[in-house]
Amino acid sequence: MRFLILFFSIIFFHFYAAAQSSSSDTVVADEKQEIRYISDELFIFLHVGPGRDFRIVGSINAGTTISLLQVDREAGYAQIKDDRERIGWVESKFVSRTPSIRVALEEARERVETQQEELELMQKRMNSAVDDLAISEQQKIALNRDLTKTLEQNAELERRITQKGRSDQMQWFTRGTVLALISVLIGYFLGLFGRKKGNSNPLL
Repeated sequence: MRFLILFFSIIFFHFYAAAQSSSSDTVVADEKQEIRYISDELFIFLHVGPGRDFRIVGSINAGTTISLLQVDREAGYAQIKDDRERIGWVESKFVSRTPSIRVALEEARERVETQQEELELMQKRMNSAVDDLAISEQQKIALNRDLTKTLEQNAELERRITQKGRSDQMQWFTRGTVLALISVLIGYFLGLFGRKKGNSNPLL
């Protein structure tokens, strides 16, 4: 009888220690679910329990953002909740703290698209500035032509004014000369007429 009691006591303590060890291998995450990512495999299976022997409830694509619920270190599985609100177990080695290459590539592609849009916008602005510069150059050429034409017109006006001044001076000079000649002739004729009148006086 004592042997049976001792035997059952040993078996009880053995199963109790195994249960305690199993519970210690399961680490429960914080109340706030930790964000993790499925690593760069094509896809992995989602199981009902922490092992491949448990029923498969679906698959998860690489790069999927998940919430980590708990980890069974002994089994090497982690309980997660995926983006479709499914809860199940996946192999811990496929759970990563960093986004997968697919996510990084998607973010890089978005950045490239944004930079491409900014580059196209800058190209349009540069083309617009070049067009404005070309218009400004054309306006500058037109203004230079107008300025040259105005300067030529001013030079022509100055030449005409100069010629007119010289012509007026010649006219005044000619008129003065004619008047002087007329005065000399008048004086001559008056003197001649006075001498003739004196010679015809009978008293002399």
